[in-house]
Amino acid sequence: MHHHRILFDKYHPGYFGKVGMRYFHKLRNKFYCPIVNIDKLWSLVPQDAKAKANKDSAPLIDVTQFGYFKVLGKGVLPENQPIVVKAKLFPWELLTYLKALFIPKATRSSILDCFAASFITIACARD
Repeated sequence: MHHHRILFDKYHPGYFGKVGMRYFHKLRNKFYCPIVNIDKLWSLVPQDAKAKANKDSAPLIDVTQFGYFKVLGKGVLPENQPIVVKAKLFPWELLTYLKALFIPKATRSSILDCFAASFITIACARD
């Protein structure tokens, strides 16, 4: 790589066009994965379920019904309010964070066995 190309790649990325590997017959629906952060989860719960929610009853949020497939870990959940989130994908970092923070030690191994399922249900409540 000569100095001309190095400077152009640094200050004008994309100038030289086709770089990288090709993907023959790329079907876009394989890569379709809309995301939602956990700070937006509580806004997906209906008002009547929010009114009935307390420390003993946890509302179920199926994010696939709202068009999301993946739940990311940005934000915080409401204090002392358990919720059950059902989604196709959770990042491994979020799962380990929730496991360490929210799930009691007695049930951690059984919850980890459920992580291999296509739909993952995780209950998270702050004590």
